[in-house]
Amino acid sequence: MSTKIFTIIKSFFNIIIITTSLILVGVSASALFIVQTNLCNDYFDPSILGLNNYIKEFSEFKELFAATITLIVAYFGILRLTAAEVANREKVKQDRFNEWKNLLDIRIIEVEKNNNFFKRQFADLRWKLFERLYENKMEINSAKELNKIFDDEMRSSVRFLEENNDKYFGKEVYPDKHYSYMYTDFQFIFLGLLDKYYDGIEDDLKNIILNSLNPQRVINYDRYISTFK
Repeated sequence: MSTKIFTIIKSFFNIIIITTSLILVGVSASALFIVQTNLCNDYFDPSILGLNNYIKEFSEFKELFAATITLIVAYFGILRLTAAEVANREKVKQDRFNEWKNLLDIRIIEVEKNNNFFKRQFADLRWKLFERLYENKMEINSAKELNKIFDDEMRSSVRFLEENNDKYFGKEVYPDKHYSYMYTDFQFIFLGLLDKYYDGIEDDLKNIILNSLNPQRVINYDRYISTFK
């Protein structure tokens, strides 16, 4: 049974319990009101016998009251169980984030020589990025999923990271329209954060990077080569 189906079934039973509890609470309240009204019409005997007769009037509805109390206890038990499940899921998620964050930091260290702003940019967006990936089981299985993650979280950072790459300074020119100064390092970090990804994601990722760069960037092969002389 899938998690989704199990969740639906559990929610359905929760609704039944809550609805039944509310109905029984209403019926029990009505029974109490009726009994109390009837007793108010009688002379109240403060003796033990009178108190016994008073309690006896309520005993006629003991099954109703017992069922109401049982369902109320069950309802609060469900609330506690739900809260415990939520807390456990959040702990698992936080533990996974800490592992993922450590991996991110290690990979950034390996490439930050030419990318001084990688750490800052990823620190700003890493929780949102993690949440999106976590919802997707740390996988990207299609170009559609890849584009959605970039549209929502990362596309705005790409140009900034490109133009603040140390190799870009002093050159600011490209040998061709398929070149990026920081793509290799970015790919190393991004793909390393995934548990699984589809074949061909490297090409799709590079296209996203290139399409996020300055559309007016200078492309001149001879000038690019001359910067290395």
